[in-house]
Amino acid sequence: MSDAPEQRRGAGSLLLETWLAAARARGARSFHVGVNRMNVGALRFWEARGFAALIFDRATESRTCWMGRDPGEPQDQDLV
Repeated sequence: MSDAPEQRRGAGSLLLETWLAAARARGARSFHVGVNRMNVGALRFWEARGFAALIFDRATESRTCWMGRDPGEPQDQDLV
């Protein structure tokens, strides 16, 4: 499977930085995303930016991998 023409050009990182900045400005203390477990490229994207899979007690296995990170992580300054 090849990348779409829009991928690997920094647009996702730029959008993420914009989202993080807007959320921080509104007082966000943590960040969460839902990623399809079958989308290996997306999982790598989020992991490379400091997101880690969240583990829930009594959660049933689903196609969605919930990931999160704290706002003060060093990646916030190095996304783009």
